Amino acid sequence: MLIVDNSVYDRGRSRAVELLARVHDHTVNRFVKGFRMLTLGWSDGHTFVLIDFSPLSSSKKEN
Repeated sequence: MLIVDNSVYDRGRSRAVELLARVHDHTVNRFVKGFRMLTLGWSDGHTFVLIDFSPLSSSKKEN
């Protein structure tokens, strides 16, 4: 079974990270500094194998 996950990768204490943006975390219902982490993995119900991931961000300052 393929699993796609779109989680927040929080970098709240960082200042000089390239493309750091404010993203909305729906689990705590607030904006945090960080990235969206899009993850693709495979699972058989007992194990999880990471296939690919991509940190997503925006270069806009107002986000």
